[in-house]
Amino acid sequence: MKPPAPHHTSASRAALISTAIGIAGAALGGILIEIGKSQGLSSGEVLRDAAAAFDLPTMAGGVTWLTVSLLVAAGAVALQTALTLRSGRMLPLLVASLSLFMATDDQFMLHERALPHVLGVPEAAIVAVYAIVGACIMVLTLRELGPRGAAGLWPSLCFMGLAVVADFELLGESSYATEDLLKLAGFASWTTFWFQYGRARIRLNLAAPG
Repeated sequence: MKPPAPHHTSASRAALISTAIGIAGAALGGILIEIGKSQGLSSGEVLRDAAAAFDLPTMAGGVTWLTVSLLVAAGAVALQTALTLRSGRMLPLLVASLSLFMATDDQFMLHERALPHVLGVPEAAIVAVYAIVGACIMVLTLRELGPRGAAGLWPSLCFMGLAVVADFELLGESSYATEDLLKLAGFASWTTFWFQYGRARIRLNLAAPG
């Protein structure tokens, strides 16, 4: 009996992985429903968009939705880049991890509510961890691309740094709106940079012999 063709095996594996991830996604949804119930929410209020669930104007939460979407996009692109490369995966893996964790944090307010209450860690300490990881990413980017190649990363880090200043209410009464707009600017710049980085790295990887 002949062994299955390589492309047939790859297709079967891809289908299996997609099915497993789909089931895992549904299971995660079930977990979130149970967490929501413990906080007094119905399953419909957890599953549906907040504006629809609570009969709010359609623009309610629109900026947060956009910032989370940008971070998820950056994380997905960085992860795909890391999986495609033959070497030098540390930087994109770190970017993917940070981006996806920040997206989860922004959606569920982890550093503002969940983590301080569950772990007893102050919000400032969690933000400091973000700053350390961001500094590591900047150092790795400088090593790989040099000062000119990493120049596009500085605006996003500056915007996000100013958002942290606003988060701690150091910019006056309008700090809440200022923080969200700075986060939106920072995440848009962040995602743009890593899209460009991923495209360039994948092109080089495909062009390399072997």
